[in-house]
Amino acid sequence: MSSGAIQNEKESRADDQLMQQFLLQNSGNERAVTSQVVVEDMEQSIAAIRDFARGGLDLVVVGRRLSWNSMLDKELEGWCEFPELGVVGDMIASSDVESSSSILVVQKGE
Repeated sequence: MSSGAIQNEKESRADDQLMQQFLLQNSGNERAVTSQVVVEDMEQSIAAIRDFARGGLDLVVVGRRLSWNSMLDKELEGWCEFPELGVVGDMIASSDVESSSSILVVQKGE
């Protein structure tokens, strides 16, 4: 397994643990909403992010990767207006989406 794949696996496990903790701490809290969407390609990814951003939420929390491991990630980074937000954060912040949500981008320190 490559070092990039190992890093992705570690980040994925940490994400899962954090989500489980969040769900436990906020069970019964109607103001805390989570959503998981499975997509099959970039078109579906962009559509899902736009739909989510237009959902009228006050705050959207997204994770940002430490490294760009795929060609697709690198290609998308070139389109970002705000690369410091990461690809997903940038799409939500984009003027194309027309979202009034605040965005909190979370990234584990190196």
